[in-house]
Amino acid sequence: MNSHFEGVDFRTGPPVDDEMVLAAEAELGYVLPRSYVELIRQTNGGLFKRRCCPVTFPTSWAPDHFEIRSLVGIGGERGIDTRFGSKYMIEEWEYPNVGIVICDLPSGGHDMVMLDYRECGPGGEPAVVYVDEDRVPRRVADTFAEFLGILRDCGSFQIVDWITSSVDRGVLHVLFDEPEPPALLWISRLAGIAWEWSASDNFRTA
Repeated sequence: MNSHFEGVDFRTGPPVDDEMVLAAEAELGYVLPRSYVELIRQTNGGLFKRRCCPVTFPTSWAPDHFEIRSLVGIGGERGIDTRFGSKYMIEEWEYPNVGIVICDLPSGGHDMVMLDYRECGPGGEPAVVYVDEDRVPRRVADTFAEFLGILRDCGSFQIVDWITSSVDRGVLHVLFDEPEPPALLWISRLAGIAWEWSASDNFRTA
Protein backbone atom coordinates (compact mmCIF):
# COMPACT_ATOMS: atom_id res chain seq x y z
CA MET A 1 0.00 0.00 0.00
CA ASN A 2 1.29 3.46 -0.93
CA SER A 3 2.46 5.64 1.99
CA HIS A 4 -0.34 8.14 1.31
CA PHE A 5 -3.08 5.53 1.72
CA GLU A 6 -4.31 3.41 4.60
CA GLY A 7 -6.65 1.23 2.58
CA VAL A 8 -8.82 0.78 -0.48
CA ASP A 9 -12.50 1.65 -0.91
CA PHE A 10 -15.14 1.74 -3.64
CA ARG A 11 -13.21 4.59 -5.31
CA THR A 12 -10.11 2.43 -5.83
CA GLY A 13 -9.68 1.40 -9.46
CA PRO A 14 -7.76 -1.37 -11.24
CA PRO A 15 -3.98 -1.25 -11.80
CA VAL A 16 -3.07 1.72 -13.99
CA ASP A 17 -1.25 1.51 -17.33
CA ASP A 18 -0.43 4.07 -20.03
CA GLU A 19 -3.52 3.22 -22.05
CA MET A 20 -5.80 3.93 -19.09
CA VAL A 21 -4.17 7.30 -18.47
CA LEU A 22 -4.54 8.34 -22.10
CA ALA A 23 -8.16 7.16 -22.16
CA ALA A 24 -8.98 9.11 -18.99
CA GLU A 25 -7.38 12.27 -20.34
CA ALA A 26 -9.27 11.93 -23.62
CA GLU A 27 -12.58 11.46 -21.81
CA LEU A 28 -12.01 14.35 -19.41
CA GLY A 29 -10.40 16.75 -21.87
CA TYR A 30 -7.47 17.52 -19.54
CA VAL A 31 -3.91 16.29 -19.07
CA LEU A 32 -3.64 14.76 -15.60
CA PRO A 33 -0.89 16.09 -13.30
CA ARG A 34 2.23 13.92 -13.35
CA SER A 35 2.21 13.69 -9.53
CA TYR A 36 -1.38 12.39 -9.61
CA VAL A 37 -0.53 9.81 -12.28
CA GLU A 38 2.56 8.66 -10.37
CA LEU A 39 0.45 8.21 -7.24
CA ILE A 40 -2.35 6.22 -8.86
CA ARG A 41 0.19 4.00 -10.64
CA GLN A 42 1.10 2.78 -7.14
CA THR A 43 -2.42 2.69 -5.71
CA ASN A 44 -5.30 3.70 -7.98
CA GLY A 45 -7.22 5.75 -5.43
CA GLY A 46 -8.27 4.89 -1.90
CA LEU A 47 -8.52 6.04 1.72
CA PHE A 48 -6.00 8.69 2.69
CA LYS A 49 -3.90 8.29 5.83
CA ARG A 50 -3.75 12.05 6.40
CA ARG A 51 -7.25 13.32 5.67
CA CYS A 52 -7.39 16.95 6.75
CA CYS A 53 -6.28 19.95 4.71
CA PRO A 54 -5.46 23.22 6.51
CA VAL A 55 -6.90 26.41 5.00
CA THR A 56 -6.82 30.12 5.77
CA PHE A 57 -10.59 30.54 5.40
CA PRO A 58 -13.56 29.05 7.29
CA THR A 59 -15.37 26.12 5.69
CA SER A 60 -18.64 24.37 6.36
CA TRP A 61 -16.54 21.70 8.03
CA ALA A 62 -14.46 23.78 10.43
CA PRO A 63 -12.89 27.24 10.86
CA ASP A 64 -9.45 26.21 9.65
CA HIS A 65 -9.58 22.97 7.63
CA PHE A 66 -11.70 20.45 5.74
CA GLU A 67 -11.64 16.67 5.70
CA ILE A 68 -11.15 14.32 2.76
CA ARG A 69 -12.11 10.67 2.80
CA SER A 70 -10.37 9.29 -0.26
CA LEU A 71 -8.68 10.02 -3.58
CA VAL A 72 -10.61 8.97 -6.68
CA GLY A 73 -8.60 6.96 -9.19
CA ILE A 74 -9.24 6.33 -12.89
CA GLY A 75 -11.09 3.54 -14.69
CA GLY A 76 -13.09 0.81 -13.01
CA GLU A 77 -16.67 1.61 -11.99
CA ARG A 78 -16.11 4.85 -10.04
CA GLY A 79 -13.02 6.49 -11.51
CA ILE A 80 -12.92 10.19 -12.40
CA ASP A 81 -13.41 9.30 -16.07
CA THR A 82 -16.36 6.93 -15.65
CA ARG A 83 -20.15 7.30 -15.81
CA PHE A 84 -20.36 8.51 -12.21
CA GLY A 85 -17.03 10.31 -12.27
CA SER A 86 -16.00 13.93 -12.50
CA LYS A 87 -18.38 15.08 -15.25
CA TYR A 88 -21.34 13.50 -13.49
CA MET A 89 -20.40 15.03 -10.13
CA ILE A 90 -19.98 18.51 -11.63
CA GLU A 91 -23.42 18.35 -13.21
CA GLU A 92 -25.18 16.62 -10.33
CA TRP A 93 -23.81 18.91 -7.59
CA GLU A 94 -23.45 22.07 -9.67
CA TYR A 95 -19.74 22.49 -9.00
CA PRO A 96 -17.96 25.17 -11.01
CA ASN A 97 -16.73 23.72 -14.30
CA VAL A 98 -13.07 24.50 -13.65
CA GLY A 99 -11.54 21.06 -14.14
CA ILE A 100 -11.71 17.64 -12.49
CA VAL A 101 -13.28 16.30 -9.30
CA ILE A 102 -10.60 14.17 -7.63
CA CYS A 103 -11.70 13.36 -4.07
CA ASP A 104 -14.48 11.81 -2.06
CA LEU A 105 -15.41 13.86 1.04
CA PRO A 106 -17.40 12.88 4.15
CA SER A 107 -20.21 15.31 3.27
CA GLY A 108 -21.25 13.10 0.36
CA GLY A 109 -21.10 15.91 -2.20
CA HIS A 110 -21.90 19.13 -0.33
CA ASP A 111 -18.26 20.19 -0.67
CA MET A 112 -15.49 19.01 -2.98
CA VAL A 113 -11.81 19.13 -3.99
CA MET A 114 -11.03 19.76 -7.65
CA LEU A 115 -8.13 20.25 -10.04
CA ASP A 116 -8.46 23.79 -11.40
CA TYR A 117 -7.24 24.36 -14.99
CA ARG A 118 -8.49 27.92 -15.43
CA GLU A 119 -5.04 29.54 -15.37
CA CYS A 120 -2.92 26.79 -16.93
CA GLY A 121 -5.26 25.51 -19.64
CA PRO A 122 -6.19 21.85 -20.33
CA GLY A 123 -2.59 20.78 -20.88
CA GLY A 124 -0.96 22.63 -17.99
CA GLU A 125 -0.29 22.02 -14.30
CA PRO A 126 -3.57 22.65 -12.44
CA ALA A 127 -3.99 24.15 -9.01
CA VAL A 128 -6.05 22.37 -6.32
CA VAL A 129 -9.18 24.14 -5.10
CA TYR A 130 -11.76 23.54 -2.41
CA VAL A 131 -15.40 24.07 -3.38
CA ASP A 132 -17.76 24.67 -0.48
CA GLU A 133 -21.55 24.91 -0.46
CA ASP A 134 -21.37 28.41 -1.94
CA ARG A 135 -19.70 26.77 -4.99
CA VAL A 136 -16.82 29.26 -5.02
CA PRO A 137 -13.49 27.57 -5.87
CA ARG A 138 -10.81 28.54 -3.31
CA ARG A 139 -7.20 27.63 -3.95
CA VAL A 140 -5.54 25.43 -1.35
CA ALA A 141 -2.40 24.41 -3.29
CA ASP A 142 -0.62 25.46 -6.47
CA THR A 143 -0.08 21.84 -7.55
CA PHE A 144 -1.36 18.38 -6.70
CA ALA A 145 2.05 17.47 -5.30
CA GLU A 146 1.88 20.45 -2.96
CA PHE A 147 -1.64 19.41 -1.94
CA LEU A 148 -0.42 15.96 -0.90
CA GLY A 149 2.34 17.58 1.13
CA ILE A 150 0.06 19.76 3.25
CA LEU A 151 -2.43 17.08 4.28
CA ARG A 152 -2.36 16.44 8.02
CA ASP A 153 -3.76 14.05 10.60
CA CYS A 154 -7.19 15.29 11.63
CA GLY A 155 -6.29 14.87 15.29
CA SER A 156 -3.99 17.88 15.01
CA PHE A 157 -7.02 20.18 14.64
CA GLN A 158 -9.29 21.39 17.44
CA ILE A 159 -12.66 20.04 16.30
CA VAL A 160 -14.30 19.10 19.59
CA ASP A 161 -17.79 20.58 20.02
CA TRP A 162 -17.16 23.36 17.51
CA ILE A 163 -20.45 24.94 16.47
CA THR A 164 -21.07 27.78 14.08
CA SER A 165 -24.19 29.30 12.55
CA SER A 166 -24.47 29.96 8.84
CA VAL A 167 -27.57 32.11 8.51
CA ASP A 168 -27.27 32.69 4.77
CA ARG A 169 -27.64 28.95 4.12
CA GLY A 170 -30.21 28.48 6.90
CA VAL A 171 -28.35 25.64 8.58
CA LEU A 172 -26.29 24.90 11.64
CA HIS A 173 -23.08 22.91 11.28
CA VAL A 174 -22.17 20.81 14.30
CA LEU A 175 -19.04 18.73 14.83
CA PHE A 176 -18.80 16.12 17.58
CA ASP A 177 -15.64 14.48 18.81
CA GLU A 178 -16.15 10.92 17.61
CA PRO A 179 -13.93 8.18 16.20
CA GLU A 180 -12.66 8.88 12.68
CA PRO A 181 -14.34 10.28 10.68
CA PRO A 182 -16.12 12.80 12.97
CA ALA A 183 -19.85 13.15 12.40
CA LEU A 184 -21.00 16.24 10.56
CA LEU A 185 -24.68 17.11 11.00
CA TRP A 186 -26.66 19.56 8.90
CA ILE A 187 -29.64 20.72 10.96
CA SER A 188 -32.32 22.72 9.22
CA ARG A 189 -33.48 25.96 10.81
CA LEU A 190 -35.99 26.90 8.14
CA ALA A 191 -38.99 25.20 9.77
CA GLY A 192 -37.74 24.10 13.15
CA ILE A 193 -35.69 20.94 12.88
CA ALA A 194 -36.94 19.60 9.56
CA TRP A 195 -34.25 17.01 8.96
CA GLU A 196 -30.86 15.77 10.10
CA TRP A 197 -28.14 13.93 8.22
CA SER A 198 -24.93 12.44 9.53
CA ALA A 199 -22.04 12.01 7.11
CA SER A 200 -20.59 9.21 9.23
CA ASP A 201 -23.59 6.91 9.43
CA ASN A 202 -26.00 8.30 6.81
CA PHE A 203 -28.74 8.51 9.43
CA ARG A 204 -31.74 10.53 8.30
CA THR A 205 -34.92 11.51 10.10
CA ALA A 206 -37.91 13.72 9.25
